[in-house]
Parts: sequence; C-alpha cells; structure tokens
Amino acid sequence: FFLFVQPPPISTLFPYTTLFRSKALTLRVGFDVTPALHVSASGMRTGELASAREPVSEVWFGNAVFRNIGSAYSTTHEADLAEVDATYRWHNGHVWAAAGRARYRDNDPLADNTQHFEYFQFEAVQSFTREFYGALRFSTLRVDHGYPVPGIGALNTYFQTALRTKELQRITVGGGYRVNPSLVMKFAYSLETATLTTGDDRGSSLV
Repeated sequence: FFLFVQPPPISTLFPYTTLFRSKALTLRVGFDVTPALHVSASGMRTGELASAREPVSEVWFGNAVFRNIGSAYSTTHEADLAEVDATYRWHNGHVWAAAGRARYRDNDPLADNTQHFEYFQFEAVQSFTREFYGALRFSTLRVDHGYPVPGIGALNTYFQTALRTKELQRITVGGGYRVNPSLVMKFAYSLETATLTTGDDRGSSLV
C-alpha cells in the first residue's frame, strides 16, 4: 500500500491557514489473493483548489482534468475519487477490470453544481506468439447532471465550453509486436460515442 499527502501552494498573505486548510491525498491498497489474482482499492482527493490560482486539478479524468464549472462567484473547487480493481494473469495474457465513483464540488453561492460520476473499465490482453499480442479495452462513464468530459473529442468543444457530457463509451481494439525486450511496436483503433445533457449525440470519435 502507499499514502501520498500534498499540501496546497503556500499563500504569501496567509501562509499557515493555506498550508493546513486542504491537502491532496492519495491512498492505494493492494492484495495478492493468489499468484494469479491481484485486487486493489484506491482513493484520491484533490483538496480544495483556489480556482483563480489553480484553475484545473492535476487529476487526469476522462482525457482532461477537473475544472470549476460554477458561476463567476465560485472561487474554489475540488474532486474526490474512489476505485476498486482486479487483475487475473495467466502465462500469456491477462484481464483487468476497474469500477469507480467520483464527486465534483465547488462553492458557488448561486447554485449547487455537485456532480457524481460512475465509471467502469475492462481490458484483456492475449499473446499469440512470443512477439505478437492482441488487446481489447472497453470503458464507460456516466455523470448525473453532466460535466465537461472531452474523451477523445475536441477539447475546445467539449471541455472549454459550457457543453456538458452525460454519458460516454469507448471501445479500443489493438495489438503489438515485441521487437526486443526494449522495443514494442503498437497499434490501436478506438471508437467513442457520447451523449450531452441536452440529449444530443456527440457523434463518433475515432483514433
């Protein structure tokens, strides 16, 4: 297991109150059930971020970060996340799955902008020879009232604007060739679909 604690930046005007006001925390615990099966759980919080000085979090989520979605009167924002995952391995492959929840909050006095996220991910990798392997990944994300989640869509359309995504799904098929222990050549094809809070389909994004 490991635990990481990081205080927010120290203010030059209020060094002590800022230092102890809100810390970023990361905790992860893992357990080997059998030699082939590993399970783990993790939790994370960004701490209370001063939006003007720290407009985005350092937590990578949905191909972006957490930003303040409140009105101009909202001065702080934060996010909390929790996840459980498991990996099962055999001699030439593995499967991995994870499920988690997240929560976004800010201090907007005009509205309650709290958002709750639920997500699930799955991955399977199988070697066909010592050099060639194939992989399949699937992920889905739901937000109760919508949030700027770009996925593999355009950041300037789905993250930097007022558009909010309510559901997002992605499937990826890929593979690779192990040239040597230090070099692996990979390829992947991803198809992503998403729905906005308006009910409109964002269309399909390909990578």
